[in-house]
Amino acid sequence: MKELAGKYSTSYPTIRKKLDKLIQKIQVNERKDNDTVVKLINQLEEEGKIDQEIAKTVVLEYSKSLNCLIID
Repeated sequence: MKELAGKYSTSYPTIRKKLDKLIQKIQVNERKDNDTVVKLINQLEEEGKIDQEIAKTVVLEYSKSLNCLIID
């Protein structure tokens, strides 16, 4: 990471913080992929019980709520 910091002319703590945020985002996305709410919405959409656009909107807004859990 020190090498990256030098390459991008930034400090080691800055690189570390950006890497930590990236790891958190990946963890949130993995959690979202296995989330029962997202699975339920997708299942309802596949069964034709809710409209595709509504399903996409609900999943998007729910995803945003998960992303707000990331600490800056």
